[in-house]
Amino acid sequence: MHELTESYTAVLYLFIFFCLCLCVYNLYETVRRYSWKKQFRHKVQKELACLRKDLAQIKADRRVTFRLSGFRSRKLLIFHAAFCMLAKNRVEDESLRALACARIEQYIRLCTHRQILVKNYLIYLIGYHHTESPAIAQFLLDCLEIPSTLTRMEVLRSLAKLADIHLFIHALQKLDTFEAPVNTKLISDTLSDFEGSHTELSKALLLLLDSCSNDIKLGIITFFYSNDAPAVRDKLLQMFSDQTSHKEVRLRLMRYFGTVPDSRARPILIRFALSDTWEYAAISAGALRSYPGDETAAALKQRLNDSNWHVRYNCAQTLAQICTRGELEDVLESPDLYAREIMNYALNRKETVTREHS
Repeated sequence: MHELTESYTAVLYLFIFFCLCLCVYNLYETVRRYSWKKQFRHKVQKELACLRKDLAQIKADRRVTFRLSGFRSRKLLIFHAAFCMLAKNRVEDESLRALACARIEQYIRLCTHRQILVKNYLIYLIGYHHTESPAIAQFLLDCLEIPSTLTRMEVLRSLAKLADIHLFIHALQKLDTFEAPVNTKLISDTLSDFEGSHTELSKALLLLLDSCSNDIKLGIITFFYSNDAPAVRDKLLQMFSDQTSHKEVRLRLMRYFGTVPDSRARPILIRFALSDTWEYAAISAGALRSYPGDETAAALKQRLNDSNWHVRYNCAQTLAQICTRGELEDVLESPDLYAREIMNYALNRKETVTREHS
């Protein structure tokens, strides 16, 4: 009993010591953060004064000498805060842009061998402040070689903000040279965020479709989902008709022509709806919702007894949307149990949704 009490006492002392260590650490962190915030505000004001002086020299066509000795990564935070204060409530002019470009170029030279996180933040600043020059463009393209999805994402986002179509296309072509697969959602999202002319961007992407990898193609097709321009539809229809197209590309094209109807795509979608490949049949059945008609209904009715549930479900959902209950009597009275059940379910679901929204 005496030994047990001593062991409990030792544990209690250790626990108290641990709590004291936590208290000391929290106190240290609180003091350190307060000190950093106080110093940060002072350094931002000092940096702001330097930026104003440099801006005045640039406007006077004088040479600017930057004072960047003893560079640390926190300098980027200070510069960002100070430059935002300088640009606030100020009409953007060439001298302000020139100052930002010159500073960013200097930081690029100093950050060549820095950690990835520092480079990522510098890439972010390039896009945020819309700074563009040959040196900055080369830095962004070089950063694509870093095997980091986060870095490549930041590069594409910054390029989208710079709104340089040729530079953006060059970046996509460079991504295609790497062995690692490209994230298709990253491509489609950054294309959607492009701040330049989407019409001119679409023209460039249509040319790129002939030579890029399937990963890039998937991202571009997804970007085109809401684009019904004749040139886009013609190009994607040509790819859709190509028997050598990759399976994933075909599936993405089915979804495109499901959202952007084109009468020329109907026979191709019907052919895929009757395919033995269940993915083709399921996706095309959903896309045919945009192509009502007897030919479409006849093809979908053939697949209601398919062994794959996804095929049956999508066919029934589309039939429920493009046909009336009377036009589906042959299915509802069919001896096929699978066809009757899935068709009844789709019709009942449609009627329930209609009642709820009426």
